[in-house]
Amino acid sequence: YYVLLTGQPVLFSGTSELSPELIVTQPGDEVELRFVPSPQGIAVDADGVYWTGGGYTADGYVMRCGLLGCGGVPTPLATGQVVPQQIVADRGVLTWANSNLDGLGGGSIMACGTMGCTAAPLFVGPYAYNIAVDAANVYMTAQDTIRACARSGCGTTATLLASPRGHHWHAVVVGAALLWTTWTYPSEPGGLMRC
Repeated sequence: YYVLLTGQPVLFSGTSELSPELIVTQPGDEVELRFVPSPQGIAVDADGVYWTGGGYTADGYVMRCGLLGCGGVPTPLATGQVVPQQIVADRGVLTWANSNLDGLGGGSIMACGTMGCTAAPLFVGPYAYNIAVDAANVYMTAQDTIRACARSGCGTTATLLASPRGHHWHAVVVGAALLWTTWTYPSEPGGLMRC
C-alpha cells in the first residue's frame, strides 16, 4: 500500500488485485474504504488527486478527484491505457508511464493537462516503468536503463543516461540530481542510485 503525506489531505491507495479506492481525509475524519480494480500510481497537486489503474490490461485509465473529494465519482482523464504505472503532476501537466508488460503492446510516456485532455505520447518504446520530471525532461526507469525525454516529446528516441546493472524502479528529481531505486536478483542486493 502507498501512503502519501503532503500535510493535508492524506491519500491512501493499494496495489493488490482488489485495492482500496483513493480516499481524501482530514485528521480525525472517519475513513470509508471502497474497492476498485488495481490502482497503480498516485499524484497530487494543489487542485486534485490523480491516479492510474486498471491492472495488467490494455484498458487502463487515469482518474481525477478534487482535494475535497468527488462524491465517489472520479473524473476519467484518459482511458485505453496499456498497463499505466507511475504518474506525476507537475506544472499543470500529468505525465505517466504505460508499460509494455505481458506482450500487451504499448510502452510509452504519456502527458495531458491536469483538468482534462486528449492524452498524447511524449515517448513510444518498450519498458517505460516509472518516471520523474523536472522543468525540462521526463526521466524514465526501465529494466536496465535510465533514459531522458524532453517534456515536449522525443518520439522513439530517448537519451540514454545510465545503464547500471539491475532492474530500476522508482525515480525522483532532487535539485539537479536524479535518484532511483534498483533491485536485483536474490544473489545481488538492490540500492539507491544517483545520476
